Amino acid sequence: MLLWRDVKCVFVPPRSIPGTAPEEVSSKRRRGRKPKLAPPQPNVALNEERTEGNADGTASESVPQPESSIPGTAPEEVSSKRRRRRKPKLAPPQPNDARNEERTEGNADGTASESVPQPESSSVSKRKERSYPRRPDSGGTLGQAVAVQVNCWDFEISGVPVHTYDIEPVKVIGDKSGTLKLTDTKLRSFLKEVINGNRTDVFYDGGRLLYSLSPLRGVNSSTVTFRECVPDPFEREGLTLEYNITKKYSLSASQIYEYVNNETANTNDIPQDAVKMVNCLLKWVTREIFVNIGKSALFYPKPLNSSPSDLYVIHSGFTCSVRPQWKVRLNVDTVCKAFFPAGNLADILFAKYEMSMYLRKNWQEMANDINGLRVEASHYKTKEGKSYKRQYTVFGLSKCTSADEKIPDLNMSVETYFKATYDLDLKYPDLPCVKVRKDKEVYIPMELLTVLPYQNTTATKAEVVSAIIKEASVDPSKRFNTLDTFLTEFTQNRHRLLSRFKVNIPQRRPLTVRARELPQPTGKFWAAPKSLGRGKWWPEKFNTAAPESVTWAVFATPPYTEGTNDIRDVCKTLPAVASKCGVKLARGPIFAQPVERARLSEKFNVAKTKGVKLLIFLLHEGEGYAEIKRLGDLYTGLVTQCIKSQTMRQKNFFSVLRNVMLKINGKLGGTNWLVTELKENKLFKNLARKKLVMVMGADVTHLPQSGHNGTARKSVAAVTASITGDLMQYVAIVRQQNRNENVNKEVREVIEGMDGIVADLLKVFRKRNNELPSKIIFYRDGVSEGQFATVLHDELAAIQRACSTAYSGYEPGITFIVVQKHHHIRFKPIDSSENVQAGTVVDTEITHRYGFDFYLCSQEGMQGTSRPAHYQVLYDDNDWSSDSLQCFTYFLCHTYMRCCRSVSYPAPTYYAHLAAFRAREWLKEAQSVDSLLANNRFKVNPNLQDRMFFL
Repeated sequence: MLLWRDVKCVFVPPRSIPGTAPEEVSSKRRRGRKPKLAPPQPNVALNEERTEGNADGTASESVPQPESSIPGTAPEEVSSKRRRRRKPKLAPPQPNDARNEERTEGNADGTASESVPQPESSSVSKRKERSYPRRPDSGGTLGQAVAVQVNCWDFEISGVPVHTYDIEPVKVIGDKSGTLKLTDTKLRSFLKEVINGNRTDVFYDGGRLLYSLSPLRGVNSSTVTFRECVPDPFEREGLTLEYNITKKYSLSASQIYEYVNNETANTNDIPQDAVKMVNCLLKWVTREIFVNIGKSALFYPKPLNSSPSDLYVIHSGFTCSVRPQWKVRLNVDTVCKAFFPAGNLADILFAKYEMSMYLRKNWQEMANDINGLRVEASHYKTKEGKSYKRQYTVFGLSKCTSADEKIPDLNMSVETYFKATYDLDLKYPDLPCVKVRKDKEVYIPMELLTVLPYQNTTATKAEVVSAIIKEASVDPSKRFNTLDTFLTEFTQNRHRLLSRFKVNIPQRRPLTVRARELPQPTGKFWAAPKSLGRGKWWPEKFNTAAPESVTWAVFATPPYTEGTNDIRDVCKTLPAVASKCGVKLARGPIFAQPVERARLSEKFNVAKTKGVKLLIFLLHEGEGYAEIKRLGDLYTGLVTQCIKSQTMRQKNFFSVLRNVMLKINGKLGGTNWLVTELKENKLFKNLARKKLVMVMGADVTHLPQSGHNGTARKSVAAVTASITGDLMQYVAIVRQQNRNENVNKEVREVIEGMDGIVADLLKVFRKRNNELPSKIIFYRDGVSEGQFATVLHDELAAIQRACSTAYSGYEPGITFIVVQKHHHIRFKPIDSSENVQAGTVVDTEITHRYGFDFYLCSQEGMQGTSRPAHYQVLYDDNDWSSDSLQCFTYFLCHTYMRCCRSVSYPAPTYYAHLAAFRAREWLKEAQSVDSLLANNRFKVNPNLQDRMFFL
C-alpha cells in the first residue's frame, strides 16, 4: 500500500528542444515525430490582438479550400486529397417540376450526371446509376391540407472567411516538477483555459478544431508548437502548456447558402465542415449561460427536480443547429439528460443507502454505483501549509473501514494517518475508503472526496429513461413556448462574434409549413373490411388464426410469492381470450407450475418431448428472459411468450391477455389483420394486382464493448423481409458484424454479407410463393447523413448482386429508403395544443429543395410531443410518385402485429430493430458466443427460421 503523502502526479523532466523556425518543420516530422518548437514567442498564436490587414507579415493568399470553395478561390488551391473525396452530383430537375422553373440547362431527362462508383464484382446490367433521385413531382397532394408550425427559424449569417486550425495539447510543464502526467481530458481543459482567456475572435469545438476570423501569426500548413503560461488550478506552481497548431483550410458560412441554392446538389454534398463551424459558433457564444455537453447540447447549470436517492439528477437544455433546407434555418429543440449528482461522495451515497451504508453486504453495490466516477480531493497541503486539490478516478472500495484499513509501512490505520498528517478528524471512520488507483492499493476516505459535475449516471437505464420521459414529455404548445425562451435569450446575446458574423433571426415566430393528413388504409379482420382508426383501432377476431390447435404450458420463474395465483389466472382466462380472437388453444396446459432457473433447460426439453407448441413464462421483474429466449429461439425451436409479473397486476387483465395474443398468433404463423391497399398493390404504378412485392427492413445495433465474461462485443445487424403478398408475414436473418482488428472500439454501420442475406431471403420468398418478387422496397434504419454514400454504395450493390447472381437475368425494381428518427424536427398544429394527427406528412420547406425526402408522423401522440420520422430516398427505379410512396410507407406503419396502433416507422424496420435486440438477449450471460453462431449468423432453430420469432 502506498502512502497518501506519496500519491501525487508523476513528473518527467522537461526535454530541451532547440528553437526552429516554423518553416523547418517537415511533413514527415509531422506524421511520425514530435514537431520542433517555434522561436520563443509565447503569445504569438492565441494571445495576439487582431490587427486589420496583413500587418503581421503573413501572406494574403488563401489556404487550400474545401470542395465547396468560397467564390474567388483559385481551383489550384483545392487540395488533391479533398478533390478525390468529391461526391457525385445529380442532374438538374426535370422540366415539368413546378418548383424548379428557374433551373439552369442540364440533362433534360433528369438523370444523374455522375454515379457513385460500383464495385468491380457487380455484374448488374440495365441499372440506374447509384445517385440520389430527385423528387419526381412538385410534392404530394393527396390528403387533407393542414398547416403546422415547425421548430425551425430562418437564419442569416454573413460569409466572412473563417480560418480553421487543428490544435492539439501536448503536455503541461511545471516550473518545479517537470512534465505532468495528465489525461487527454485534463490536457484539453488547460487548452480551453488558454483559448477562453485570450483571443476574442476565435472559437473552439472542444476537440481539435479551432476557428479564427483572422490568421494566427506564425501558423501555416506545417505543424508549429507553442508554449503559454496557464494557471495551476491547485495553486502549487507555475505551469506552461505546450500545444501544436496546424492550419487546415479556410471556409465560410456562404458555402451553406451555395449548397441550398445549387439545383444539382444532393444530401451528400452538404458542406459539413461549414455546418460544423456554424454549430460550433452557436455553442461558443452561449457558453456563459449554458453548459456545453456533447456535439450540440446546451444545458442549464441548475438541475430540475432531482432524485439523489436514485443517484441521478436531470438537467434540461436545448439543442441548437443550423439546417440547410429550402433555406438556411436554425433548428432548436429541448433536451433532457441525467447525470450523476455532484457533491460530497459520502453524502450522495447516504441519500440512497442511509444507515445501511455501514453494512458490509452493501459495499459491493455501493462500489458498482461509483466505479469510474471522477472525484476531487482538497485536503492536501504543501510544505508551506498551502492547500491544493487533486482529481482521481474511482476504482472501487476498500474491504475494511477507515478505522481498520492499515498502512503497512507506517503500521497505522487510515483514520490515524489523516489525523497525524492533515489534522483531520474523520466523521465516518466506520465507512469504507475509496480506491483511487487502478493498479495500486491507494485509498482515500469517501467523506474527503467531491464528485465532479456532469458525469454519466450509473443508475439503471430503465429508471433513467422513465425519469427523463416524465420531465421531457410536454405537449407541443408548452414545448414551443420553452423554445421561445431560448430564442429570446439568444437574440439578446451581445457576443462580439455574433456581430462579426452578422447573425440574425429575422422572424421570431416558428416556421409555418403546408402539411397533409394522409387517408386511412382499410383493414381486413375476420369479418368485412373497414377503415382503420387514425392512429389506433379496436382489435377484432384475427384474419387468419394459428393453423392448428395449440398445446401449451405455463411456468412462473423464478418461483415468486404470487406466482401460483398468476398461473391460475392465466390458465383460467387465456383460453377464453384466445377463442375470442379465433385461436384454438388446447383445453388445458400440459404444465402449469413454478420452475427454478436452474431447471429451465430441463423443462424445455421435457416440453418438446411432450409436443408442446407454446411456452408461457411469468417472470418476476423480467428475471430469466435472456435465458428463456436463448433456449427457445436457438436450441429447442419452441415458441415462447414472456409476461412480467408486474403486467399481471394491471386492472384490465382481459385486455392485457388480448394484447399478448397479438404476439402469440403472429409467432405461431397467423395473421392478425390485413391492409387491403397493400395486398392489392393499389399504390404501385403499372403493377398487376397478382404481382408480388418484397418489403425489407434493416438495422444495426451496437452492443456494450464487454460481455459478462469480459469478452469484446461486436455489433449486430438484422434484416427482415416480407414473404407473403399481403406484407404481413416476415422472416429475419440476424448476424454479428466483424470488427476492425486494429481498432477494438470501432463499430461499422454498413451491414456485412448483405448479398448472402438477400439471397437467402429470396429463397424463402420463392419457396413460399413459387415466384420471386417483382419489386423490392428496402427501408434502412440507423444511418446518418454522413454515411449515406457508403451505405448506398455497399448495400445497394450487394442487393443487386444477390438478385442477379442467385437468379440469372433477375432484376427487380429496387427502392432504397433511409429512415431517420434521431433528429430534432417537431410539429405543432396551428390551432391546437395537442399533437398533429397520425398520418401528417410534410414534403416542402423543411426537406431538401430538390431531393426525394419527406417527414411523416405516422403514430398517435400519446405522451409529450410526437417525433416524425424522416424518410430519404437514396435510390429508386420503381418510379414512385410522392403520394404513392408516402401512402405506402404510412400504410406499412399499420402492419405492425404487436399492437392495434400505427407505429412511428414501417413494420419491417421495426421488426429488424426487434430482431437485433433479440440477439442482444441471446448474448446476455452466454458462456460461449461462438456456439451461437455459424459463419457470423445466429443459429436460429430451423423450426423458427421462417417464423416471426422476434415479435
